[in-house]
Amino acid sequence: MASWKTFIELPGINTDEYLLVAAKTVTDLGWEIHFISDHGLIAGIPLSVRANSWGETFTLWLNNGGAYLESRSNGAVIATKRNQQYVERFLSLFEESRVRMSAGEREQLQARIAEVKASGDDDILDQLSPKFRNPSSNRKWYMPKGEFGVTASLIGICVVLFLLMVMDGVSLFSPGIDALIKWGANARFLTIVDGEWWRLFTCMFEHIGVIHLLVNMVSLYMIGTLLEPLIGKWRFLSAFIVTGVGGSIASIIWNPFVVSAGASGAIFGLFGLMLALLSTNLIEKNVRNTILPNIGTIVVINLIAGFRPGVDYAAHIGGLLTGIALGYLFFLLIRKSKQPVFLSIIGSVLIGILIIMSGYRALDNVGTDFQRIVQHASKYEKQGLNFYKDMEKAGDLKVIKYLGEETIPAWEIYQKEIAKLDALKLPPELQAVRDLYKEYADLRVKYFKLLRKAMKEDSNEYNNQLNSYGRAIEAIIARINKGE
Repeated sequence: MASWKTFIELPGINTDEYLLVAAKTVTDLGWEIHFISDHGLIAGIPLSVRANSWGETFTLWLNNGGAYLESRSNGAVIATKRNQQYVERFLSLFEESRVRMSAGEREQLQARIAEVKASGDDDILDQLSPKFRNPSSNRKWYMPKGEFGVTASLIGICVVLFLLMVMDGVSLFSPGIDALIKWGANARFLTIVDGEWWRLFTCMFEHIGVIHLLVNMVSLYMIGTLLEPLIGKWRFLSAFIVTGVGGSIASIIWNPFVVSAGASGAIFGLFGLMLALLSTNLIEKNVRNTILPNIGTIVVINLIAGFRPGVDYAAHIGGLLTGIALGYLFFLLIRKSKQPVFLSIIGSVLIGILIIMSGYRALDNVGTDFQRIVQHASKYEKQGLNFYKDMEKAGDLKVIKYLGEETIPAWEIYQKEIAKLDALKLPPELQAVRDLYKEYADLRVKYFKLLRKAMKEDSNEYNNQLNSYGRAIEAIIARINKGE
């Protein structure tokens, strides 16, 4: 996270007086004091799109006969110049606030400091406190540690995986379907039909081109720097995984023929979780009122944008709804439980299991059985099509032998596998597709048997019939690909 800091000598007043004036200045600027003690104060700058603020944190730390002043970004925008402007605004208003501070305001601020002392809470600006974190030290926003460790680590995993894909020859901007599948993309015919359930998880870290990666990583950084410090690293990690799985399940339910990848489902889930928490009293009212409209607007805009062609909108909606459910669970456990972190993780796991079981039940139907049979038969289809590759430069005798021993038997097995669709009680739309597959299988067998006969007889008599079979096969393939 970006920050800007400076050290100043106190302007001819003692530390107690300086702190009171500083608190008055912060209040005059419209910032909210989150913490104040003898050693300084911490204030929040309200999140506001209109004011071009992402909810920065202002820290004043009294030490070494002066004051360290720092403004630090809490959102996705790395804006050092903006943070410098906040510190300069504080300094420019300081003298004016000093003159305008009334006796009543002074008493209120002194009472506030006394209240913090009496509470017994750790003074995070006191060097002797176990929770002290030196405000004068330089902290690098991109290092995977501290309160944003999980966010930085998840971004790192996605970036490293993408670099490995590119090094393996995958296109930087438009990866092919085969490459996506190789690196763990999600698709019903693999995830469900072939039982590769691990794809529900791996697809979260894979991205379809560098633009897709950049957009998702900026979004993850934005929500991560807001949410991870609020709920803790373990809840945040479990939420990312569970909502990502929720999005993956939704994708294969609603988009059965789509190969999908990306962290979008999990990111929408984190936004959904944040929206759920913002609708509770876990977060202070004034903070909720500031953040909620902006987060809500971002979610709505991205949901609408997600309905563009080629975007996996189902994963977005599935992740969002999972995140909302998880957010309310976290709220209840944080408020009521003596072991909120442990139980939150257990709750996340249980929700994840429930999602997977629900997805399996939703997909354990005749449509999945249909796909399973077609997927199994496709292995023999691929074997039968190897004829065009293996026999390209072979002599006639070798081709005739290959047709009789390899190609035709493969297509006859394919024909028998497709015939198993007759045993399923299919709805009308799948009955039509079944008939196409059966006709396709019959034509393939007829074509290659006739081709072998023509080659054995060394005759051109069957050319018209072969061409007719070929055109019919191409027409059926086109109809199947269109989902007719």
